[in-house]
Amino acid sequence: MISIKQYLFLVFILSVFVDMLNGYYQLILNTTTIVPLLFKGAILAYSFFLVFKQPKVFMYFVILITLLLLDISSWIVNDHLNSFSILSNELIRQLYPLGVFFVLWFYKDEISRDDLLHYIMYYGLLMASSVCITAAMGVGVSSYGDDFGYGTKGLFVAGNDMSLAILISFCVCAYYLIIVGSLKYVAYSVVFMIVSLLAGSTAIMIGSILICSSIIFLPLIYNIDYSRTFKYFRAVLFFVGFPLILYVMYRITQIDSYTMNKFDIHNILAGNARNVLRDAYYAYASTFNWADMFFGVGPEALYNGVGKELFGYSRGRSIEVDHLTIWGMYGYGLGSLILMYPFPAFCQFIREKNILSLFMLIAISLFFFHGIYAGHAYTSTSSQVSIVAIIVVAYQIYYVSTQSD
Repeated sequence: MISIKQYLFLVFILSVFVDMLNGYYQLILNTTTIVPLLFKGAILAYSFFLVFKQPKVFMYFVILITLLLLDISSWIVNDHLNSFSILSNELIRQLYPLGVFFVLWFYKDEISRDDLLHYIMYYGLLMASSVCITAAMGVGVSSYGDDFGYGTKGLFVAGNDMSLAILISFCVCAYYLIIVGSLKYVAYSVVFMIVSLLAGSTAIMIGSILICSSIIFLPLIYNIDYSRTFKYFRAVLFFVGFPLILYVMYRITQIDSYTMNKFDIHNILAGNARNVLRDAYYAYASTFNWADMFFGVGPEALYNGVGKELFGYSRGRSIEVDHLTIWGMYGYGLGSLILMYPFPAFCQFIREKNILSLFMLIAISLFFFHGIYAGHAYTSTSSQVSIVAIIVVAYQIYYVSTQSD
């Protein structure tokens, strides 16, 4: 058996480089590689191996697999499943974070809270650093294609997935910046702020503004002994950094009409960027029978059905609205369970009024709202591995009580 630190290194450090390798093959070489599938498959296999060593967890695992098999059986009976390659890719996407959770839960008494939080932070920091480096070298890939808006996603295939994972990591970094206040957390925070401007995503820019605002104003609420480094950085952020970030964002929207349209407040609140996809989903969902509503129709039928409503013929198209995607794919039964899994941790963090809990609430809230307005939360392995780690942090704080704030 590998140690928990080796496992964390594989999941939160090495996986970033595997994703970049995948991006290099797909985005630069216009081909594919099986390395990511083998890598995540191996981690998933090891994760489920540990399931059998935990009787209670094994019971929950059996229940979830039973529900999943019922869904798949319904897809087969109702002729919604033709391609097992599409099915296997989607199952890995959902089961991989679950497997990571099982391992973290198995080792929950052996992992320190600080170690786990730092791995979450370094996960997004590596992504952010790689985007900054590839942008500086001129090899990063445009987030929205050369014919559309401003932004780069480095060598990552899924820019929205990357952006959300970075935001979650920024929340952890902001906590240590306030509590510890050393220069390294200042440097990490600057990297997160820079990448929020480079990515060009509405979600990462708004999320970064929220986190920066928390860094500035939280000390007005919590009266603790802040470091001199943090006090200086907070002052510079308030008087120079924050206005500069807002100005750069304003300039981006002025020179790029596509980005300006994304930042229009009416479009953001109305979710206009996803309205066409929502309408296509509702049109397709209106044809569901009772089995489709409860068990879902699976990934293949869902994407083809939405594509047919949009284009007039069967063409796979994701919805990019996570709750509709999950309900359409897995039905209201299993789908609702999937959507609800972060809520117990969210409720636990609400009980405590401390800085860590507040930033964990911000992280989970960003996860929820990103899923609603931009998608790529519940359907992304990148952001979900951080969320399941945060769930374990909630357990460590409120049930084990091995460490104090």
